[in-house]
Amino acid sequence: MFKLNLEAAFAQALALQRAGHLNEASRIYREVLAAQPGHPAALHNLGAVALQGGEAEQARRLLEAAAAALPERGEYRLTLAEALLQCGEPQAAGDTLQAAPARALPAAVALRARAAAAAENAALGREPPAESAQALLAAYNAGRYDEAEVIARQLVAAFPASGFAWKVLAAARLSQGREATAVAERAAALLPEDAEAHFALARERQREGRWPAAESGLRRAIALRPAFAEAHLNLGIALKALGRADEALASFRAAIAVQPDFADGHINEGVMLYEAAQPAAALACFRAALALRPDYFEALTNLGRTLLDLGLCGEAESCYRRALAQRPDEPRAHCDLGNALYLAGNPVAAVQAYRRALSLKPDFHEAHGNLLMIANGYLAEDGAIDLAAESRAYGERLARLVPRPPAEAAWRGRADPEKPLRVGLVSADFRAHPVSFFLESVLAALPREGIALYAYSNNVVEDEATARLKGRFDHWRTIAALDDDGAEAAVRGDGIDLLVDLSGHTSGHRLPLFARKPAPLQAAWLGYFASTGLAAMDYVLGDRRVLPEGEEGHFVERPWRLPDSYLCFTPPPFDLAPGPLPALERGSITFGSFNNLAKVNDRVVALWARLLQALPAARLVLKTPQLNDATLRAGLRARFAGHGIAAERLILLERSPRAELLAAYRSVDIALDPFPYPGGTTSLEALWMGVPVLTLRGRRFVGHVGESILHTAGLADWVAQDEDDYLRRAAAFAADLPALAALRAQLRPQLLASPLCDAPRFARHLAEAWRGMWREWCARQ
Repeated sequence: MFKLNLEAAFAQALALQRAGHLNEASRIYREVLAAQPGHPAALHNLGAVALQGGEAEQARRLLEAAAAALPERGEYRLTLAEALLQCGEPQAAGDTLQAAPARALPAAVALRARAAAAAENAALGREPPAESAQALLAAYNAGRYDEAEVIARQLVAAFPASGFAWKVLAAARLSQGREATAVAERAAALLPEDAEAHFALARERQREGRWPAAESGLRRAIALRPAFAEAHLNLGIALKALGRADEALASFRAAIAVQPDFADGHINEGVMLYEAAQPAAALACFRAALALRPDYFEALTNLGRTLLDLGLCGEAESCYRRALAQRPDEPRAHCDLGNALYLAGNPVAAVQAYRRALSLKPDFHEAHGNLLMIANGYLAEDGAIDLAAESRAYGERLARLVPRPPAEAAWRGRADPEKPLRVGLVSADFRAHPVSFFLESVLAALPREGIALYAYSNNVVEDEATARLKGRFDHWRTIAALDDDGAEAAVRGDGIDLLVDLSGHTSGHRLPLFARKPAPLQAAWLGYFASTGLAAMDYVLGDRRVLPEGEEGHFVERPWRLPDSYLCFTPPPFDLAPGPLPALERGSITFGSFNNLAKVNDRVVALWARLLQALPAARLVLKTPQLNDATLRAGLRARFAGHGIAAERLILLERSPRAELLAAYRSVDIALDPFPYPGGTTSLEALWMGVPVLTLRGRRFVGHVGESILHTAGLADWVAQDEDDYLRRAAAFAADLPALAALRAQLRPQLLASPLCDAPRFARHLAEAWRGMWREWCARQ
């Protein structure tokens, strides 16, 4: 190696070391030493890297060689003294620091004090022999924590004043997840200037949930050792627990700045960004962690969750399968795999994944709830699952976990049918979300005389829609950080008369809260399409079409039917005209569906393919977030190709902001509803953009949603009775372009004039329903 190359290699290693890439730096330093065995700086820096990695004896040998090669370099002696201290040789460390080159350096003062104290302890028999200290460190550094604990206990018995032994004992117990309060306190008392001792005590405070004390200890450790990556990381964890998200994120980034190859730092930064609704930034963090540790379970599962949010279901599924290869009995990973399979359009496999999660954790109510949502929405008509029995089983399981019976006796004093009502709405979706699209105008029009509205938001993420909704409530509570005990106490403390669930089994629900019956009267409305399964849920709100006579047996709850529709749509806040009928310019029909790809099952594909075969010039536009995934796009084209439909007849559009999504309807003549799970928000958005929707009559609440919307909008002739009727109607509507053009021009005014957008009318009916439920409850008392 030429001198110039040698210098360049050393400079590269030094840069890597400063950036925290210790393994790569170590490799290059060894290459430098292979070319020039006595290279003093390479010896010193390689020793420093070994010291950072806990290899004190190896560091000592390298640092002694560096100091011998350049005895005039005082900083080499400082590093050597640190290694000697860690090897349990304080006298030798002190002697090294007395040499003239080191003695004059400012950092030598504190190091000499440590060496003197350690030497005094050793002389008085307070510290164990070097061989014993090295054996203890070897066991701990090798991850043999149980063995390290045994050795440490022997040493603290023989040397009760040994701060070193107490410190390693605390660390060994903490690494095994065991209580270490007294041990960590003893270590910190004996070593008041030792960063690791304060760190161990702070970790114990974290384990105990004493977050302010943990924060204080971690800040002390960082003050003693600013480049302490694990202390920065744990400080971020403590700050997050204290609700200080911005400070927590800064601490995780500080950990990465100190040690760029710290995978846990990248993961925690990613989690903070994900929770702050920045999935693309979070994605980069999780990918960085996996680049450092390719099979890191936590990085894989967090990456999978983020990919799902971005519509990349195929890659998410791969992440979960890789994670399960590491931990095949992890119920959460099976549940998350089920979510990926469902979004990728494989509900049967999703249900199998949820059942596997439940077999590993029988009280895993989230997995059971997901199973119910998929079964009710996507498998409701195949008869493979007894939905009523499955729903009741879920409710019974939750009921068994309730810590106390509801306070029926205390509530009887409220039994005044005309009293002012306190109504609480519980949701994770008080934001730009379909639930809010159906809630905002209703709350604005709700008669407020005799009703006090309370919001219980199960989401810390807020946006412009949240800000608007907050103004519609008398009281706003964020319960996302509260466990069920805390949320129950909040509802009971507010004296809520009627608690309304807006989520069902969808993401972010709080059904375990409802199982506790914190209010005398509870009802489900809006965000779900089947029974919650909870005996504690008194009513489900619907209308005569989604809850027809004879189908009450699908619900544990008692049906309450609103006069028109159970939905009231808030018109989008965009200046977007529907535009002319596209077929008039193109000369042929463009069908479209902007529904969740999971709804496009094999029966739907087969029927839509028959329609395209019957109309050879027609094409089909599909738009949904899952089409961000190239694998799913290719799979969808292949499914249609299996029915003879060429790829060029499909226009596949990816995720976009809502205004762009609505504008995309300008290229669609007729919207096609999937089945058995038709559109809700998508159907109303299509109608608002002048696009009529063809739906298929269903056999349960979820399958009736399209019927309810179209009947209420005055489009009853767009409801097909069976699949053949669906084809006949689609072909007939497509054949009459003048009628379609006329309907497109009048559809938005027709929708806005219907009960579907008449917020004052709907709000009166909703208030009357709430009052009616309350009167019935009072009568039962």
